Amino acid sequence: MTIYRICNRVLLKLPTCSFVTSKYCGPSKWGGMLVFDGKYLSVKGYKKDIPIIWGVDYQTHDIPHFLLAPSESYIACKEYFTAIKNLGYNLKYLVSDDNSAIRQALEYVYPNAVFQLCLNHYKESIRRDLGIRSSEKYRQFFFEVESLFTNRLDLVSFTWAITDLYKKYLNEPRCLSWIEDLMIRRKELTNYHKFTGAPNTTNLIESYNSQLEQRTKAIKGFQSFKYATIWLNGFVLRRRLSEFTDCREPFKHLNGKKSLEVTLKGNIKIPNFI
Repeated sequence: MTIYRICNRVLLKLPTCSFVTSKYCGPSKWGGMLVFDGKYLSVKGYKKDIPIIWGVDYQTHDIPHFLLAPSESYIACKEYFTAIKNLGYNLKYLVSDDNSAIRQALEYVYPNAVFQLCLNHYKESIRRDLGIRSSEKYRQFFFEVESLFTNRLDLVSFTWAITDLYKKYLNEPRCLSWIEDLMIRRKELTNYHKFTGAPNTTNLIESYNSQLEQRTKAIKGFQSFKYATIWLNGFVLRRRLSEFTDCREPFKHLNGKKSLEVTLKGNIKIPNFI
């Protein structure tokens, strides 16, 4: 029997990530602050890479669900949010990159949830648009915008700071364009102040994306959508059953624990899935 067949046989025996969440996790154990992203993978039959859409519960670092989809579309995001809602996940706060499909799907499924735009993604958009890395022309402007985030200004202070920037860069059309965008999006750039200890970047899920990328390098793409889903399910379950070893404050208490262990309901012990 080939290694592929042996691995596939084992993977097929595993319960799905969503089943594990439904059967073993207590809804009250989730923090409700989700760090959300899509990681693109090569799958045979698709001209372009397609995403695994997933999120990590910030307080527990556990993964309630994942979805492999043809794209990060409104339909795919809606399917994901509907699934976690049916699993009893009380989503209060979401931080993600700048994708209108995500915001629209979130608003449809969780109309009372608060959306936070990832500050790192937003700053990177400014860097690319103004050529900050290759030219000094707009570098000072970028540093001043960046200070709005590093100083963790609340909505009122943020608004006044944008007004000051407008006066200073009144004759710089490209800067004005970003200043106007800052003003329009000031709430979703400062919503993290609404929750104690809330994240304002997608750094957590990015670290999970990096782990996934390292594991899939050797594979160099999946042979089918079905097998990719089966393999990803095994990967996510393994992640949920692996002990944390290098968490820093404020999550040092998670070291030595498995994320699934943190979200288990009652006195349930982690079952042996194989």
